[in-house]
Amino acid sequence: MTTPLSPVPGPQSTNDKGMLTPPWQAWFYQLYNYLVATQDKGGAGFLTPNSSLLNTVQASGGASSDGEDGERGPPGPAGPPGTSVTGAQGPIGPAVFLEAPDGEPGDPGTPGPPGPQGNPGAQGSPGVQGSPGVAVYLEAPDGEPGQDGIPGPVGPIGPAGAAGSQGVAGPAGPAVFLEAEMIEGDIGPPGTPGIAGINGSAGAQGPVGPAVFLLGDPGDDGRDGDAIRINVASNPQIAPFWSANAIITGSLNAGAFNYGTLGYTDTNIFASFTSSVNSYNQIILQNTNAGAAASTDFIVSNNSGTSSTLYGDFGINSSAFSGTGALAAPNNVYLYSQGSDLVIGTGSANGIHFVVNGGATDSMSVNSTGNWTINSPSSGAALTLPAGTTTVEPLLLTSGTNLTTATAGVVEYDGAVAYFTPTASCRGVLASEQIQILNATYTLTSQTAAQKLFNATTNGTLTLPLGTFEFECAFALSSLNTGTSSVFGFAIGGTAVITQSWDSEAKSGTLATAAAPSQTFNTSANTALVAANTTGLGYAKITGIIRVTTAGTIIPQVSLNTAAAAVVAVGSYFKIRPIGSSTVTNVGNWS
Repeated sequence: MTTPLSPVPGPQSTNDKGMLTPPWQAWFYQLYNYLVATQDKGGAGFLTPNSSLLNTVQASGGASSDGEDGERGPPGPAGPPGTSVTGAQGPIGPAVFLEAPDGEPGDPGTPGPPGPQGNPGAQGSPGVQGSPGVAVYLEAPDGEPGQDGIPGPVGPIGPAGAAGSQGVAGPAGPAVFLEAEMIEGDIGPPGTPGIAGINGSAGAQGPVGPAVFLLGDPGDDGRDGDAIRINVASNPQIAPFWSANAIITGSLNAGAFNYGTLGYTDTNIFASFTSSVNSYNQIILQNTNAGAAASTDFIVSNNSGTSSTLYGDFGINSSAFSGTGALAAPNNVYLYSQGSDLVIGTGSANGIHFVVNGGATDSMSVNSTGNWTINSPSSGAALTLPAGTTTVEPLLLTSGTNLTTATAGVVEYDGAVAYFTPTASCRGVLASEQIQILNATYTLTSQTAAQKLFNATTNGTLTLPLGTFEFECAFALSSLNTGTSSVFGFAIGGTAVITQSWDSEAKSGTLATAAAPSQTFNTSANTALVAANTTGLGYAKITGIIRVTTAGTIIPQVSLNTAAAAVVAVGSYFKIRPIGSSTVTNVGNWS
């Protein structure tokens, strides 16, 4: 005769290691013997309850009590004598697994053998309630149970719930599974997880909890993390986020966030990303908005930076960006500085290269010594200068010292004149002439003293700096005195201190008629460039050199032997150009 089953020893409880207390262990052991004596063996060696057993178990209130205890232990669900084969192990395992700090089943998983009896675990189906298994959050590394973690314990109930309305049966299941544990001496926590699979829904959530607590404590306790807090909420309405809580110091060489292992050591690292691929690595920022003000920007700033000044910006405009200038053109990529200079350079003896259109040849480059090179374009001019304005010069040369050996193609400026070297060592002076030309006749004052020869400007005066100048002057006169003398002369007046030497070819009479000229070479003013005559007409062409030793003005002048209101003809001109310093003696490949 079978010994009657004793009442359950009160609410189910476990010790600090997740094992059932002695009274419960003894009761489950008795239940095991009772089941063996009252059940038939089904296929594959599993026990199947007979009607008398079920009536007996259901008649005892203890079973219901055990159902509640199942809530405490996740594996409980599988434990019930339900028809489910796997549910048996579920009860015990969950209980132990829940208590495991890292959420992984203990080594005692060996109790799996008793699992076969778990056939009754069929009732464990109610374990769906185990969904609360999310409670795994409670086991977050921080040791602080997350608010969501509270549901964790409920997860274990899920299995017990398998018994569902038959909560009584639920306890029975655990009894069988526990028995296996007791036989082994350990409560098969691992085995329970396997059975928990029956409670699929609950088990699925269980993994979520571990994932979170492995990286940091979810919820407010997350601040306990040493470096990074990561929260991936199970609630789809809460977006994942991560934040670094550690203070980055000058001695930090690991960074607040690392991907891979950096190939060298350094300090003050916030984050590093390292991988080894025979291709390119990428960190991508993308703004998918196509608005007129949309852009994607990477910003750097300093201790004085604000949202409007002292920052650097590397970015790209949206396809519909609207604005003025290249920085605001759609799709343009830009690099600029706000509130300070933008510097592009190298910290070693290396150049800078500018490439367009994916070209294999630089469009422009600066070598390590600072020399700029502009290469030939596929079409058009290699360099186009802007038009000058009343205040802006299109090209400006700074004065300096000329090359010791002139290089072919070089343009130079020494502060006095500009030079161009067409072939090696053959430096030449670039013509830079100042000119005054009459486009209307000009009537002289009737006097014999030297007076200005040109009135295209008010004073007919030219201001010159120090230097050596070459000049040329040609003029024709009419209405000279025909009664006494039509003789005229030439002089250079003004405030500049100069030395001069010039040659004159002059004639009197009809200007268009060929005649032998009068030639003179002069180093000062000459009042008689032609022989005595009374033709009333005269012409002269003068070329020479002026060396200005004290800057000032010069005035091309004409003098008359006899006073008359002579007229200077249209087309008369004076031009002068610098050829060197005030002491220059040669320019070019002389020897």
